[in-house]
This record gives sequence, structure tokens and C-alpha cells, in this order.
Amino acid sequence: MKAVSHQYLLPDNLDPAGFLDQLELPGQLRVSPVVYVTRTCYDTFDWRLRANHSCLVEEQQAGSLHTRWLRLDDATLLAKLNSGVPRFVADLPPSSLRTGLAPLVEMRVLLPVVQLQVRAMSARLVDKQGKTVLRLVIDQARVGPPGAPCTQVLPARVCLNPVRGYCKPLLLAVKQLQEVLGLAPTGPLIDTALQTIGRPPEDYSGKLNLSLQAEMPAGEAARIILQALLRTMLQNLEGVCADLDSEFLHDFRVAVRRTRSLFSQLKGVLPPQVLKVFRPGFRWLGQITGPTRDLDVYLLKFPAYRQSLETDMQAELQPLHDFLVRHQRQEQRKLAGLLRSARCRQLLQDWQSFLETPMDEATWPGPATSPIGALASRKIWKAYCKVLQVGDALAADSDAAALHALRIDCKKLRYLMEFFASIYPGKEVRRQIKELKALQDHLGDFQDLEVQANALRDFGHAMQAEQPDLPGDVFMAMGVLIDSLYKRQSIERQNFSGRFARFARPGNRKICHGMFKPSPSDKDVR
Repeated sequence: MKAVSHQYLLPDNLDPAGFLDQLELPGQLRVSPVVYVTRTCYDTFDWRLRANHSCLVEEQQAGSLHTRWLRLDDATLLAKLNSGVPRFVADLPPSSLRTGLAPLVEMRVLLPVVQLQVRAMSARLVDKQGKTVLRLVIDQARVGPPGAPCTQVLPARVCLNPVRGYCKPLLLAVKQLQEVLGLAPTGPLIDTALQTIGRPPEDYSGKLNLSLQAEMPAGEAARIILQALLRTMLQNLEGVCADLDSEFLHDFRVAVRRTRSLFSQLKGVLPPQVLKVFRPGFRWLGQITGPTRDLDVYLLKFPAYRQSLETDMQAELQPLHDFLVRHQRQEQRKLAGLLRSARCRQLLQDWQSFLETPMDEATWPGPATSPIGALASRKIWKAYCKVLQVGDALAADSDAAALHALRIDCKKLRYLMEFFASIYPGKEVRRQIKELKALQDHLGDFQDLEVQANALRDFGHAMQAEQPDLPGDVFMAMGVLIDSLYKRQSIERQNFSGRFARFARPGNRKICHGMFKPSPSDKDVR
């Protein structure tokens, strides 16, 4: 039998001691002294651990502090550490906990999501040979938001923890709890705790999760999409200002870019006077967030930069790292000031007010009342055909600018597919978005390698100006790194034809033709 944990709520009229007295199990129950534990549950802002059906719990008890990584559905221990939860997984010492968490959490900061103060009574069932065959834990908890008093009382719950190799005691205990005592199984404690403090699990995702209908007026669909993008900006704004981790700014910028893309793609649907007012504001948001994001990216890539060099040369890149950190902090301070400024606050408030106002046919253009399904298909099909046309025309000697232009076309197409994905068959449209993303990532790598190489050369000049006494070995290492980036770009260029051929293969064209190609009677809306 798979070792799982069974959790049940105790009724209000049954206290822990009374519950244990009512159990009739073969063997002896040995009850341990009651312990008091403070548990703080952690996850990333976008719930990456929960998406992996797990949670991270920091437990403080009688002066000791340790961390447990638990499977969410059955509380199975995945890994543990005799210390508290750090801000970043990279701060953990080498351990199974770090190895398991690193690919899930990546660069995201670990944040407390809920706190519990628990009175825990544990017992174990011992057979005639003195062997433990079943463990029970009864938790009585109070809950509160992180850093706040735990004032809300949760129902007491009993957790049955099986012992490997002893199935029968668990089955007997489950039968008693469900059939004799009438206890109902319950979900994970963290879910109950989050519900009690009024925080929905997975209350944030950087992905668009929209539900549009093909018959919906185009203006209303645009309003729904733009509202979702604004929510993303507002949810990430404080994290950007506080510089909690680099993904807050990344998600904020993506939402800004998507908003600006929709301005362009649906300019015949949105009121012209509205675009005239808000286009400059969102262009400004894109401009002021660029420098900090660029430095964030270089810092995220720095470990790979270092690993690409020979071992005896890696230490020579430390001055580059110090330079990037110093300038990132300077740009971050500027950005936080601008995002907290009256200009930014007014822009987002005015935009929110506009989006919350129902569509008025007197001020919105006529196409705003047209069904979004037909319009979306025309826009996507036109963008798709352009990507195919431009990609097919590229030759082995096409310059980098041509590939960069194709990358921009791919990004516009992907945004359109993501905006209107809910209108089309889910499996097919997800597959095409995945194929497009693979091509876009390839083109992005090609472009980014050249941008990085040029930026590193500029960083070298700036470092020389700031610190004229830096040893020559530093710049020699940077030169080797720059050369390696150009070599990688050359390899990406050689691989382009195969990557594009995969995206444009007949099977994919047939699917896109069936989903997106409009009927001849449809007229484009510009």
C-alpha cells in the first residue's frame, strides 16, 4: 500500500483526549506530551511549489527551528533542513532540499503565505512485539496572516500517518474514523488556513487565463483582456518597487508590452481618443522599466557566464558581477521612485477607471460591436501568414536584423494567440502556441546573444572609466566571454532553418488553417 496521510476533522464536541479514548485498535496507544509549534507556510508569489503539489513549512518549537518540504495532498516529507527558510533557494546549503527546490523555485523569493500556532498531541500504536505500527497526530490550531497575531481558530484535525509494512492497522483506523465515529476526510491544513484568512490559493499567475466567447462584442473582449493585464501590473507593482525578486519586474513589463500590443492590434476597436491619451503613458512605462530589467537579466545569466570560462579564469569576472550589482541597485532606486510617482499612480488610476466603465457605443468605434471571434481569426491569420512569408524568405546569408524582425512578428502572433486562446479548441491552440514559443525562444536566443556581447563590451568601457586600476586579466576574461557569445550566436543561426521548418511543417499549417483562416466574406478591421 502506498504510504499516505489521512486527515479528518474532529467535531466540536470531541476533544483530543476523548477521541483517543474512543479508539479501539489492536495494540497499545502511547501518547506523547503535548507540544506547541509555530508553523509558517512559504511559497513563491506565483505559487510554484503549490503548482508542484507541495509546500514549504518552517517550524519553530521550544527554541529549535527547522524547515520541512511536504507533499501537499498527503503531508509526505520530501526533504528537511535544521534551519529556517531562506529568502532564496540559492542561499540554502548543499542538500536534498536545495536540489529538489531549485528547479521549481528558480530565481523567485520565498514568501510567507500563512502562519499557524499549533497545539499538537501525538500518539503511536504499538503491537505486542513493541513495534510502532501506526502514528496519529491531533492538531488544534489558530491561524493568521504572516506577521500578524493568530486569532482565528481552526477545527481540530487528526492525521493518520502509516508505517511502512503495516497496512492493517491503518485500514482499521480509517474504518473506525469514517464508519464508527462518522468523521469526514478533509484537505490539506494549508488550504483550510488560507481559506480562513481569506486568501485564495493560487491567487496570482503571470499567465493569461481568460474566458472569451466568439460572439462577444470585440470592445467588451478588449476590455476584459486589458483588465486582466492591468491586474497583473497592480499585483506586481509593490514587488517591483521593493525589488523582492526579478520576476516581479518581468511580469510587470510583459503586461505592459501586451497592453501596448493590443493597442496596436485592435486600434480599430478601441476609442481613438483613449489611445491618444494612454499610448504615451504605457510607452513611458516600457521605457523606465527597461534599464533595470536589462541588468536583472545579466545578473541572472552571470552564473552561466562564469561557467562558460575555464576554471582558472572564472574568478576574473567578479569585478563584472560587482559592477552589475552596483548599477542594478542604482537603476532600481530610480525605477522605484518613478513607479511610486504621482504620474504613474495617476496613469494606472485613470486607466482602471476607463476599463471599469461599461462600453458606450456612442464613443467606441463601430467595429467594437462586431463579434470578437471573426475579428480574432482575421488578425491571427494575417499575423500567421506574415510569419510564414518572412521566415520562408530568410536565407543562410540573411543578416541579424532580418531574424530580429521575424522575432517581433512572432511575438505579435503569440500575443494574439494567447489573448484569444479561449475562443479556439484548447488542445490545438495550446500546441500551436507551444510551437510558436519554441521558434520565438530560438530567435530570442540568437538576438540576445548579440545584444549581450555588445552590452558586455560597453560594460568593459564603463568599468575602465570607473576603476582604471582594474587588472588586465579582468578584461581578458570578458573578451573570452564575448567571443563565446558570438560563437553561440553562430550556432543558433545555423539551427534556424531546422527550427523554422518544424514550426512551419504541413501538419501545423493545416491546424492553423482550420482554426484561424477567415471566410472570404469577412472584411478586415483596421
